[in-house]
Amino acid sequence: MFIAEPWLYNVFTIISHEIKVTRNVGEIIRRVLEEEKLRIKGKEISKIVGSVLKDVSKLPSMVTSQEDEHTVMKDAQEFLEKEFGCSIEIILANESDHEKAKSAMPGKVGIVIE
Repeated sequence: MFIAEPWLYNVFTIISHEIKVTRNVGEIIRRVLEEEKLRIKGKEISKIVGSVLKDVSKLPSMVTSQEDEHTVMKDAQEFLEKEFGCSIEIILANESDHEKAKSAMPGKVGIVIE
């Protein structure tokens, strides 16, 4: 299981605030790109904003942080291993080069079954 990259939590936090003000994709993208650290991710951000606005259920009801999600998943790891009858690895997406790591979003882990 992959936990989303840290910058995605910033993006989702901004989207969750801005979506209460406007549903205009361009305005929300501009607001996200006001954050200097996020400008280098412009293409990915425009895809994410468009995707979230098309299906608002992709936006978690509460955006936390990578550390918080990692802690929650680590706490649930033993339960999940028993429930699914297999060993589970919890990996931070930014520490992996697996293609599935990129699919992890805040509130939604990326899952690989091997």
